Amino acid sequence: MSKILNVLLSAVNLALFSIGAYFMFTRGIGKNGGWTPVELVTIMLTALGVMVAVLTLFIAILAVWGFSRLSDEARDKAEKVAKIVAEQETRHYLGSKLPTMVEDEIERRIGSNQGYGAGAAGGDGNASGA
Repeated sequence: MSKILNVLLSAVNLALFSIGAYFMFTRGIGKNGGWTPVELVTIMLTALGVMVAVLTLFIAILAVWGFSRLSDEARDKAEKVAKIVAEQETRHYLGSKLPTMVEDEIERRIGSNQGYGAGAAGGDGNASGA
């Protein structure tokens, strides 16, 4: 950013010098109808004011662009972190609560879960429906 600012300020200085040199060589300073020193200073200050206004607009455009880019980057990072945290919390919750919830539901629906594992494995003849 500082490199861009240095180049921009150098361009402003070069433009200001060029405008001054142009008016000095084409109009001259003197009593024979050229520019008076007061007029020349007025023109130079007006040109400087215009250049400062252009520089201000350029900096404002960069500020808006930088803010929008920063906002987009922050939003993307927040979404990514929220997704990771949600997955971790879901895994932790399901890892600790799911087995208990399944056992409670089995017990609520069929009465008792004792012998359920053996019945499901085929060790008990009752699991086949006979």
